[in-house]
Amino acid sequence: MDYTFKILRALSGYQFFLCLLIQGFFLHPFYEKSLSAKLIRLGFMPITIWLALSSNGIRQFEPIEDFFHMNFPLISFATFHAICLSIEFGLSNASVLDSTKTVLNDKTEDQNDDGCEVKSPDGSMDDQLNGGKESLCKRNASSKIPSMGERIKFLIWLIFSPRGLQTSWSPPTSMVPRSNQISMKEFVKRTLKKSILNQFLFLIIWMISISFAQHPFGVYGVLQEWFHLPNSLILKTLAPYLVVGPFASSAMLLIELLGCMFNLIEVSVYYLGPKFLPSDLAPGKWDSTLYPPLFNQPWKSSSLIEFWSKPDYLLSYHRSYSGWHTIFRRHIVFCGADPSAWMFKPFGKEASRLASTLGAMLFSGLFHEFVVVAASKIDPTFSTTWVFLGSGIGMILEIIFKKLTGRQVGGIFGKIWLWCLLSFLGTPAMENW
Repeated sequence: MDYTFKILRALSGYQFFLCLLIQGFFLHPFYEKSLSAKLIRLGFMPITIWLALSSNGIRQFEPIEDFFHMNFPLISFATFHAICLSIEFGLSNASVLDSTKTVLNDKTEDQNDDGCEVKSPDGSMDDQLNGGKESLCKRNASSKIPSMGERIKFLIWLIFSPRGLQTSWSPPTSMVPRSNQISMKEFVKRTLKKSILNQFLFLIIWMISISFAQHPFGVYGVLQEWFHLPNSLILKTLAPYLVVGPFASSAMLLIELLGCMFNLIEVSVYYLGPKFLPSDLAPGKWDSTLYPPLFNQPWKSSSLIEFWSKPDYLLSYHRSYSGWHTIFRRHIVFCGADPSAWMFKPFGKEASRLASTLGAMLFSGLFHEFVVVAASKIDPTFSTTWVFLGSGIGMILEIIFKKLTGRQVGGIFGKIWLWCLLSFLGTPAMENW
């Protein structure tokens, strides 16, 4: 009986998700010009946030010191993600779908006689969200009321597409290049191969990480045992900072593994959905170009700006797109970068841009700090936040360096700067994790 009560109590903590679904439902293009829909989204925002925060402890697996590995991704992370989505759903007035790819006001050479766009600018058929045969723009053009199934399908896509590659806030292709067009069978085959390889690499690197963490003398002791190194004061001083490398690599591989798992689930829905679901609710045409890698080879980065997947306005400073994942770029831009830019707008365009960079990184740090704290205990040093805030300061220094010298931070010296700073900032955070 006690076990059943705990399950029911935990399930009651997900009431916030129902409120979030209501907010997302009224973001459908059909409600785009409705004042009532906007007020509903805005009204549910504080309710969603309060329910998500107040129920975080109810939903946790206990004891929390033994279930950090589950509370971190499934509970505290989901809480913060829901809060960000609620803020975006409540305050954003922008169209969800990119008007250049879905709805055109005027008939162009890419439209048929019904005023519906046949192809998107990148050449791909724009029917993934729209059932394949009849596109959303055609429905809007003919002023037809979308069915409940179509609206539910839109809601599911909106909630479970964190990168939003078909939205108006989609990252530019210079930041997240689209994948090649391949068949579903080939995509599944490649994803399975990638999953197996990542699992193998993860186990090896995680073994190294655990060895570093559990050895009485830390990294220094492990290196001495494995490579029979002589005592060295320099090595003893620098060795602790090497712990960031394997732990960060493990995190990257784990995120990739989760991405592969969710991709396979989504492909299954696209394959089986049309066979069992009503036509209005069934997914449309599957498009492999919307599944680019989560990471753009961060090990090739030679500056902080490259590594942290630079904002749009920093594209002029650097030429490549190597860097960390951009899964939650929308959260960071909407809740961190944009408010900071607005607050510093009176001080000029450049000050606003720099504040935007710092605000984005500070918010990212608080994001990560929250999901750790909510799953364990408060870190009074805020070491996780400092990883991102310190990186933001470093990015500003790189911009200033570019303006003063006319040269970009890069090359071998850029790599040394990047990895030394990340190791210095990340080591205290790893110790707390």
